[in-house]
Amino acid sequence: MSQDLSPPVPDDPVPEQPPGARNPERPDPPIDDPTGRPAGDPPPGEKMPYPGPFGMRRTDPIGPDGRPLASWGRRVVAFVLDSMLIGLLSLLLGAIAEGATGEDVLVIGEENRNAIGLDAIWSDVGVGVAATLLATLLYVVPMLARTNGFTVGRRVAKTQLIRADGQPIELWFATTREIFVKGLGVAAVAALPGLGPVIVAANYLWPLADPQRRALHDFPLDTRTVRTNAEPAAS
Repeated sequence: MSQDLSPPVPDDPVPEQPPGARNPERPDPPIDDPTGRPAGDPPPGEKMPYPGPFGMRRTDPIGPDGRPLASWGRRVVAFVLDSMLIGLLSLLLGAIAEGATGEDVLVIGEENRNAIGLDAIWSDVGVGVAATLLATLLYVVPMLARTNGFTVGRRVAKTQLIRADGQPIELWFATTREIFVKGLGVAAVAALPGLGPVIVAANYLWPLADPQRRALHDFPLDTRTVRTNAEPAAS
């Protein structure tokens, strides 16, 4: 008697599926994106995916050094914290000046105490701008240069100021940006009748629309603000 050497046929064979068809024996890969993209599979053209709310995937645009650019919210946090420190330092400087001169530094000289209308406003604004610039020169400028782009606010918000050309933030660079571009430049624009406040508001809202998340004051010296709690994108 001859022995049947043919392979055994399963009782319930799985029908052959055409290419691309869904195999019921194999579950679909996990999905964590509403567009149906498999988990761990970044979309074409996007870099640096990271978890977002409700399990969705989010991406940040990439800065010149390969790190993701900081969001507008992070920049606002850093700005508010640093502005508070600058304000406190300005008050301290005012108190020192008042103690040294015996005059109220909010209105310089006796002739301004009875000023009304625009005269009073410009007197206070001028002194306020001067005190703010001096506080910025004593706090922000040296700290940016010493730490290569950090301030207390930026440390808390986990952001860093960088130059697009990859060079370090030097003292002259920090002075030019913070005093002449952001300080005097923004103050001069704000003084323009009518459009001044609109342009200043546009300056700080510009990162919401710019692909590189730059404010208008980032353009003259070509600076960016990047996140420090993310690894650079693979080249």
